[in-house]
Amino acid sequence: MITASSLLLGLLAAAPSPSSAELERAEPERAAPSSPFHGRGPSPAAEPVPVPPPPSPRPAGRAHASLSEGFGVDSVDGRFGLSLGLLASLRYGVDVVDREPTHGFAVRIARTMLQGHLFGNRLQFQLQPEFAGTVRLLDLNATIDLHPAFALLVGQYRPWFTRGFPTNLPLQLSLDRGSVLDAFRVDRDIGVTVLGRPFDGRLEYYLGVLDGEGLDRDAPRNPQPLVTARVVGAPLGAMGYSYTTVANADHDLPFRFAVAANAATNEVDRVDTVLDVMTGQLREVPLPSLRTITVGGDVALQGWRVQAMGEGFWRRSQPDGEAAQSAWGAYGQASIVAVRKRLELATRVGVMRLESDPAARMPIEPGINLYLAGDHAKLQLRYRCELWVDTGGCGTHGAHLQGQLWF
Repeated sequence: MITASSLLLGLLAAAPSPSSAELERAEPERAAPSSPFHGRGPSPAAEPVPVPPPPSPRPAGRAHASLSEGFGVDSVDGRFGLSLGLLASLRYGVDVVDREPTHGFAVRIARTMLQGHLFGNRLQFQLQPEFAGTVRLLDLNATIDLHPAFALLVGQYRPWFTRGFPTNLPLQLSLDRGSVLDAFRVDRDIGVTVLGRPFDGRLEYYLGVLDGEGLDRDAPRNPQPLVTARVVGAPLGAMGYSYTTVANADHDLPFRFAVAANAATNEVDRVDTVLDVMTGQLREVPLPSLRTITVGGDVALQGWRVQAMGEGFWRRSQPDGEAAQSAWGAYGQASIVAVRKRLELATRVGVMRLESDPAARMPIEPGINLYLAGDHAKLQLRYRCELWVDTGGCGTHGAHLQGQLWF
């Protein structure tokens, strides 16, 4: 009798035994020895970790040379800068005085200007000598700008008494500032002026105390302090001190205007030089001291393609112990752009009577301005007639062509 146990033993004995190859395939793979770098690439000992290159050095500043900026250097952040510029003009003129014509070329201006700024525009300085004719120092000053409503101007500069005189020559409408302004302006002097342009320039004020000597410091005038004051209102927006804004614009400008009042007063001793008939030598004779009070006002406007400005003055001169004398004058100028950024038609008309004049005279000056590179290179042609009001004739007249370079 076959039992269950004998049947099971028989089946086991009949089953084939696995080969060695089958045993190898059936045996599970053994894991590689544990390592901290397993699966992480080669060991650092075999390949060094790369070190990134050092950052490129940041440039300390930039140099520039152009018509608009001159030659100069600036820091990268713009907080510090220094520039050197040049202003030069060559004029050919034909003038007739008392029916006697004269003509010729003349270098009217040859000036260099060194300008700089520190800490942004907190501190600005300027050095400007003149080399045409007699070499002399025109400007040497610094402006400490603490706030739009408060700044301090110190040194030798053009006093803030008019609109026309503080406006730079390259930004004038004509070849020069005109005979009326030259007769009433306060000359460059050494002093200090407190100034401000708050409300985005809609208000300006200037209060200056100056030495009173002017540029001519050889005369022993022993002056009292020269005091100047100026206040400007521009309700529609700030008006810059430039008469070529419209000419250099590539679009019609919005209408703006500014109105200003000015005053200046000082007292100086005077001397005269006479010939001593006993010794044959020149000697100085003291004259009575002279107290001068000058007041004035100006208005400027611009809009579309038109720009205009006018100024008026009245001056009272009081010699010590003598009768007072008065003088007055006014002028107006206007321009219209014929070809944008290229051609401009301009005119200036004035009238004045000075203390020494027997009658009033009226300078009339029409002209044409051709802009080659904005204010930096231009040609200006002007005719000038100095009309005597009482006789109606031109005491002097002439035509002038001037080329100007400014960078």
